[in-house]
Amino acid sequence: MAAPLDKVLARLDRVKPAGKSRWRAQCPVHDGHSLQVTEADDGKVLFKCWGCDAPAAEICRALGLELRDLFPYDPALRSIPSRPRLTAELREQLALDRWLGHICLYDLFLDRPVSDRDLDCAATAFNRLRRYRPHFFDEAARVHRLEVSR
Repeated sequence: MAAPLDKVLARLDRVKPAGKSRWRAQCPVHDGHSLQVTEADDGKVLFKCWGCDAPAAEICRALGLELRDLFPYDPALRSIPSRPRLTAELREQLALDRWLGHICLYDLFLDRPVSDRDLDCAATAFNRLRRYRPHFFDEAARVHRLEVSR
């Protein structure tokens, strides 16, 4: 398997060494000779275009590469389970869970009685949201702070 730097340098034009672990090349995004390529100590490849300031994803796309091609292959990372994909049904359920969470919190905020069944449903919804949408809790805390400050 080729090193990330070898893959990148093979696809660039007008490559010149520019120091230890650094090269200058023609930027594939805007064709100026202002792209700096650096190999980090851990083997990953870093880009900086001083002409167009293109993000690494755009430079990779112009070279026919993906962002993962900039990193050395690490078999240990393959064993990390990925987060499950969100199906359309799960997205819909999460939207309903979010509304249920808002309604339950609003009822509790107004000291309205909430049944045990509703609390169980809300707990299930919150657990699902915590797993798939952790940022929901940041938003809920922000809304709560706004309500309390009024």
